[in-house]
Parts: sequence; C-alpha cells; structure tokens
Amino acid sequence: MAGPDELLTRDAIQGCEDARSERVEVPEWGGAVMVKVMKAADRRAWETACTVRKRGPGGAITVEPNEKDERVMLVIHAVVNATGAPMFTAADEAWLNQKSSAPIDRIYKKACELNGLTAKDEDEEKNS
Repeated sequence: MAGPDELLTRDAIQGCEDARSERVEVPEWGGAVMVKVMKAADRRAWETACTVRKRGPGGAITVEPNEKDERVMLVIHAVVNATGAPMFTAADEAWLNQKSSAPIDRIYKKACELNGLTAKDEDEEKNS
C-alpha cells in the first residue's frame, strides 16, 4: 500500500484485490445472494446489453435504451455464487423477468449502490 505522498505503481494496482461483494437477503426465494462490484468488463457488458446503437441520418450514431429489462440485466451481471463466479447468464433473462419484482428490485438497488449507479453518483459524475 502506498503512503500518503507515494503514487501507486502498475504492479501495486494489478496486485490489489478490489472486488467486493455484499449479501442480500431474498426471503421470497428462501435465502440470500451475493451482489458484487462489477469488473470493468462486466460493467461494459451490462451497459451494452441495455443499449442499442443506431446509425441515423447523415451517419450519426445514437445510443438508445434496449428493450431488455435494465434491472434484470444488472442482476444477471452482478450476482455471483459462493466462489465469486457469475450465477446467471443472459439465457436466464426470460425466466428472471417472470420472478417477483420485489427481490429483483432489492438486488438491483444493492448492485446500483455497490457499482456507483445511483442518481447521487450520476449527479456527482456530471458535476465533476
């Protein structure tokens, strides 16, 4: 760990464990799940799954929301099993969309909190 006046090195960053997860109780499903801080690649995959790029008039590219459910897609990308491996895949989207919204919302809110996806976080990003 670098001291207060020292800068991090590439090796220090590469070697640090920055993944963290939190348990979310899901009584509707009879237990709990682990919600993680997404890796950069996971975050990009989630963002890509939730948007569609379209080429408009004059060749301009616009990014629009996808028909996929942002909440369920975040659950898919942020929930891990006991070993830290993803619990769900994109193939689980259809049946997860048929589950009660209460546990999906609870998991989604925790995933937003852990991954800086809250309105407060977005406001801070806009203002920086």
